[in-house]
Amino acid sequence: MEEDDIEESPYCPVCESCGEEGCCSAENSLWKHDCKYGKVYARDVYFNEMVIDEFHKLFDENGKYLGCDGNPIEVVYNNAFDRTQVKYGEK
Repeated sequence: MEEDDIEESPYCPVCESCGEEGCCSAENSLWKHDCKYGKVYARDVYFNEMVIDEFHKLFDENGKYLGCDGNPIEVVYNNAFDRTQVKYGEK
């Protein structure tokens, strides 16, 4: 086998994560800014925060459901996804 045929290791040399969900804690990689998958983990954490934020927008300060156009779960996830895509330059 030629040396050129050997693929780059999928493991991060800093935190040893393979980039798969659950392989390494997001917090661990986020603190190590030179992590190979740092941006991926940062995007995932941001998306989760946007889901929570969008969910809270469906209720007033007293916890009363304000309603939305369409399925609330789809609205929350679609809005959170769109916000994440905009922040990370993918949209």
